[in-house]
Amino acid sequence: MLGDAAMLVFLYGWLAAWPCARWLLGRRGTGMRVLQWTFIVGLVLEAAGLAYVWDLHRSGNRDWWMAWAIPQAVAALAWVISLIALGALWLAGDSKAHRYP
Repeated sequence: MLGDAAMLVFLYGWLAAWPCARWLLGRRGTGMRVLQWTFIVGLVLEAAGLAYVWDLHRSGNRDWWMAWAIPQAVAALAWVISLIALGALWLAGDSKAHRYP
């Protein structure tokens, strides 16, 4: 059960980085643009990877579980990019140029 929760956080936790930074923290700037594109592209790639896994499983392919490497690779890359962008936002500080008026 704990392993399932950890896998869900790994696969989908990075999706919370952009909305939380944008609407909860009110951040703007180049780092937010990187987070936004990571969110959009990652969401599309993650959905495509999960659709591929589901299609292989539904078709009866015995090695369908090996296709889970695609969503995991997308999630790992999205986590790395999101953490780097969040670190850049944090280093930029709370200047007025990065906040909503």
